[in-house]
Amino acid sequence: MNSPNCNCDTSGTKEGICDKETGQCICKEGYGGERCDTCILGYYGYPDCTPCNCSKVGSHGSTCSTSGKCSCLSNYAGRTCEQCYPGYYSYPDCKRKIGY
Repeated sequence: MNSPNCNCDTSGTKEGICDKETGQCICKEGYGGERCDTCILGYYGYPDCTPCNCSKVGSHGSTCSTSGKCSCLSNYAGRTCEQCYPGYYSYPDCKRKIGY
């Protein structure tokens, strides 16, 4: 149903469509909320809702901050935790360098 009563966010909905019974907007991938006006976990940067793409090896999980920064394990670094932290080497193992 394409209706102004839905009040769906144009960035996050599929052609402004909502469920006629519940009023829930039908969201594009990566979007959530009743109006599809937020990013779901694993996405960031509303209104574009980009995948976080956190490293499965170097991060605490698949979620990131609103700026796209993943939460890295202690020996990993980078926006998606895709490199070794200073003083470590050999990604993806990230072993401690001697003398650090």
